[in-house]
Amino acid sequence: MTTSTWQHTTVLLTEAVDALIADAGEAAQQNVYVDATFGRGGHSRLILSRLPAGAQLIAFDKDVEAIAEAAQITDARFSIRHEGFRHLGELPLGGIAGVLMDLGISSPQIDNPDRGFSFRFDGP
Repeated sequence: MTTSTWQHTTVLLTEAVDALIADAGEAAQQNVYVDATFGRGGHSRLILSRLPAGAQLIAFDKDVEAIAEAAQITDARFSIRHEGFRHLGELPLGGIAGVLMDLGISSPQIDNPDRGFSFRFDGP
C-alpha cells in the first residue's frame, strides 16, 4: 500500500535485483546491501525477499514521501536513512555486499503537480 494515490511501477525491477545479488559474489558474506535511492521501495522489497535471515538492507532517500512509504516496511533487516546517497561514504568500508542506485525519477514525482516536477500540469 502506498501513502498516496500516486503510483509507481519499478522499471527493470527483477533484472536490477538479479544483477545486484548475482554480482555480490564472495562479498555476499558481508550480508549488507544498500538501496541508495529508495523511491517507493520496489527494489528494496524485492531485495528483502531474497536476502537470508542474517542479512541487512540499508536504504537512503531524501523525499519525505519515500520515507513515509519506507515506514510501512516492518522487516527488522531493513532500515531507512532520511538523507541523500552522498552519505554512502559514511557506511563502513568493506562491509557492503552490493549497492543499487536507480538514478531515474519516479512517476509520483512527475504525475503529482504539487511536487513541482511536472511539465504537463501547473504546480508550484
